[in-house]
Amino acid sequence: MKDVLVSVIVPVYNLEQYVGRALDSLLEQTLRSIEIIVVNDGSTDGSGTVAEAYARNDGRIKVVHKTNGGVSSARNTGLELAQGEYVTFVDPDDFIDRRAYEHMYDTASQTGCDIVICGFSYVSEANLAGESARLPIIANVVLGKQEIREQIWYNLLYSDMDAGVWNKLYRRDLLGRHRIRFDETVLFTEDHLFNLVAFTYAGHAIYIPEPFYRYVVSIPNSASKKYRYNYFQLYEHVYLFKLKLLSVWGWEEDRSRRAAANYFVYQSMKAMINEFSKASPKSFLQRVRSVKEMVDSPVLRQGVHVVEASPDYVNSLYSLGVFNYIRKRNWWMLCLAGLYYNSFMVPVIRKIKSSIARREAIQ
Repeated sequence: MKDVLVSVIVPVYNLEQYVGRALDSLLEQTLRSIEIIVVNDGSTDGSGTVAEAYARNDGRIKVVHKTNGGVSSARNTGLELAQGEYVTFVDPDDFIDRRAYEHMYDTASQTGCDIVICGFSYVSEANLAGESARLPIIANVVLGKQEIREQIWYNLLYSDMDAGVWNKLYRRDLLGRHRIRFDETVLFTEDHLFNLVAFTYAGHAIYIPEPFYRYVVSIPNSASKKYRYNYFQLYEHVYLFKLKLLSVWGWEEDRSRRAAANYFVYQSMKAMINEFSKASPKSFLQRVRSVKEMVDSPVLRQGVHVVEASPDYVNSLYSLGVFNYIRKRNWWMLCLAGLYYNSFMVPVIRKIKSSIARREAIQ
C-alpha cells in the first residue's frame, strides 16, 4: 500500500468474540490511508480465522500468525512490519470512534508533533457510551520538551492514568531512531515503560481531549482480568527503570524522585494485598513469606525513605495505616490487611459493580 499515513497494530490472543468489533471500527475510519496489522499471538480459538476473513475483504488488513509470546512480543512484531508515518495500537476487545485517526493525523501533520494523545472513555458491554477519563494535560496546545516533562512525564512517574499506548499516535521515525520497543520480559506495565522512553525522546506532543478511544472494562479472559504473578517484582523493576532515566537525563530533583517513590510504595501496598487474593495458588505460609520479603526489600526501603521525607506525597489510601505498616516493617499487620480486604472488601465492591451494571443494562 502506498502512502500509508497510520499503521494500526492489533495484538490478538483468544478474543474471537470481540476482534470483529475492533476491526469494524478501524475499517470505518474516515482516514482511509491506514494499514491494520493484526498479530495473532498463538490464539487457540477462532481469533485468527476471524481476522483472516476480514483481510480477504479489505486489502488494508494484514494478518500475521506467530507462536504465543505475549502482548509486547506481538506489538513488537507489528512495529517491525509497520509502514505508516505514524503508528498506534488497538486492543482487540476495545474499539475507536470513526473520526479518530483523521483528526489525530491532521493534528500531527499541522503541528509537527511526535506524539498525539486523544481522550478515551471507559465503557462496558452494558453501557457503550461510557464515561470519559480526564487527563491532567493542557488540551489543544503544542507541548515542547519542558512542558512534556512537567505535564506528561511527571504524571507517568506518579501514576499510570495515561500510561496506555492505545490512545496515542507515535511518529514511526521517532520509535525507529531510538529503537523504542516493548519490554518482552514483563507481564504487564509494558505500556508504562514504553511511554516513559517515548516521551523522553519526543520533541513535541499535543493532547486532544475528545474521547475517541473506547476502553472496554470487565471482559472475562482479557488481559486485565488475569491473575498477575510477580506483581511486586515488576513494579520494583519499573521504579528502578524510572530512577535510571532520571539519572541519565539529569532530572533527579526531589520532586521527581518523590513522585516515582510514591507510586512504587503505593503499588507495593497493592502487591501485598494481592498476595491474599483467593486466586493466588500459594499456601498461607508462602503468602506470608512473600509479604515479609517485600517489606524487607532494599529497594522498597529506599522508596519508603524518600516518601517519608515528604508527607504531602503520601497517597490518601495510606491513611488507612498500610503505609505505616510498611514503614515499620509490620508484616503481620500487612497480612491481616490483605486478608481483610480480600475477604470482606472485594465481595462488597463486586456487588456494587454488579448492581451498577444491572441498572445500566435496564436503562
